[in-house]
Amino acid sequence: RPSRRPTRRPTQPSKRPSRRPSRQPSKRPSRRPTPRPSFALIETSHPVQLSFKNVPSSYTLSNGDRMEIMEIVQETLKNNLDDSLDLIEVAYAGDGNSKRMESFPLIITVRGTADASDFALAYIMEALENNLKDMERKCKSLNPNEFRNIILSIGPYEPYDGSSATSSRPGTGSGSGNGFGSGSGNGNGNGFGSGNGFGSGNGFGSG
Repeated sequence: RPSRRPTRRPTQPSKRPSRRPSRQPSKRPSRRPTPRPSFALIETSHPVQLSFKNVPSSYTLSNGDRMEIMEIVQETLKNNLDDSLDLIEVAYAGDGNSKRMESFPLIITVRGTADASDFALAYIMEALENNLKDMERKCKSLNPNEFRNIILSIGPYEPYDGSSATSSRPGTGSGSGNGFGSGSGNGNGNGFGSGNGFGSGNGFGSG
């Protein structure tokens, strides 16, 4: 009989040296977000006067005509004021009992950044001067008999002490005088408001 070959014992697989546990990479400290510069908005008020020539001496300024003229100014500024500013209020700064309209003083309040506010009066005057003829045409249409020959001009003026016009803040502001405001303003005068505007006197608020 053939001799049996000696059986080999199964060799045990050699164990590989175990790897040392790898260290977790340390987390980098998170960067703090760089604060963005804040551009705070501020409100500024600017006196502007409309002047009307060739108004008949027999004409007396009615509350209705006063309100309509202020609405023309407000509409002109809303459509033509520089985009860096928001119109807040157009307020009548004259004597509410005066029946003369040769001088029509206003206080115009706008809101913008500090840089824009430095030029606010120039932007207001530019918007009104560039649309002076259109404003004049609209004023003539208010009262064709009395205003057909009027000539309109504008300019800044020094408000007299004791002026009743104050700016109304949007939302919760108040204003005494005859004002138009955007926001929920209160005005001391016959007020009308769309939104939350209230007033007694010659005031409008668009909210």
